Amino acid sequence: MLTGSRDWGLEVQQAIELPTSGPIDGPQLLERGRFPSHTAKALRARGHRVVPADLATGLQLIRRSVGHWTGDADARKEGVALGD
Repeated sequence: MLTGSRDWGLEVQQAIELPTSGPIDGPQLLERGRFPSHTAKALRARGHRVVPADLATGLQLIRRSVGHWTGDADARKEGVALGD
């Protein structure tokens, strides 16, 4: 989420909604149905063991905007972040 918002200029909600991936104790996990097939193919060509998985962050964020609070949440999990 930080990379998406700080480095790529995405709004916080857009960054939260990005596909999830990462190595968790071994294989490179890619969130099932969220990456184009060429992503897994390219990773395998570089020697990674790629496994599709049901991943969701459940990330919720409340932040201070000018004069009010704003909430953003990952819709792939239950939960909500409410501002004012």
